[in-house]
Amino acid sequence: MERIIKALETTKRLLPGYFEKTLASRQPATAIGSRFLQEVTEMDLMHAVWSFYEHPAIAPECIAFSTNIPGILGIVALADLDSNVLIRLDDHKETGMFSALVTHEEVFGEFRNVDFTVIILGPEEGQEVIYTVHPGAPISASTIPSSENCNKLVLVEEAIALGFTYAKVV
Repeated sequence: MERIIKALETTKRLLPGYFEKTLASRQPATAIGSRFLQEVTEMDLMHAVWSFYEHPAIAPECIAFSTNIPGILGIVALADLDSNVLIRLDDHKETGMFSALVTHEEVFGEFRNVDFTVIILGPEEGQEVIYTVHPGAPISASTIPSSENCNKLVLVEEAIALGFTYAKVV
């Protein structure tokens, strides 16, 4: 897909290190949230066959594509967690927005395997860049600004009150 390759080149130029950090966060050994079943490289993504993908969680200014790279869905609904579970608020991708993170030990049940990966493209400085790539369906991006208190710990109830619905499993 020429559009994805161009977006990757633009991402690397406008946001140095961002794509590499995003891809690293999806690898089995270093995952935050949803992850691939096996190591996936930039070349794997660039040679994949991508199809247009629609989902209500994709922002109107974005476009998404999917491919048949399998993975593990690494998110959990906060409403499904015990109220005493600690949620870490962190800006691990340095986007200026917090993500809610929960440790694997706090999550009960099995992870769900998925048979597809989604890549989301969106605008940056009037050009199209890669916002994210991950196995499984997307969730709405966080709109909660991060601050100096990264790695702040809150209980599930407080995370929900702040506006979070899901947490990424670390």
